[in-house]
Amino acid sequence: MSYQVPPFFKHGDQTASAANFQKYSDSLNALYAAAASGQQMVIDKRIVTEDGTGREERFYFVHSWRWLWYWTTTGQTGTIVDPGGTSGDVTLPDVTVMTAYDLSGVTWLTQGAIYSVTGVDYAAEDYEA
Repeated sequence: MSYQVPPFFKHGDQTASAANFQKYSDSLNALYAAAASGQQMVIDKRIVTEDGTGREERFYFVHSWRWLWYWTTTGQTGTIVDPGGTSGDVTLPDVTVMTAYDLSGVTWLTQGAIYSVTGVDYAAEDYEA
């Protein structure tokens, strides 16, 4: 069965039945099948904006893995940014080849936190360097 948006239940609902919960099982099976078939399941988002001073590429992530792979060919300096603005930016080493950066050294970046990367041509998290 294909993915379906499962129902939302709250405490006290009388509609929680086996048939309603079956949607959760069917949806998980569809997602696992897609992952096993080699389809890419991505949780990061690349956004390109123009602000009058030029083009900015910003990659957004939900922090899940230890390593950030990135490169830049534009001569810009890559930066890890806290979108909330409460923590300091982290400058990435300038590179022109694919390079891994250890995110465990970013003290404010906890598992599940949202962050962005700017000034790079490509960025992705991975579990190994």
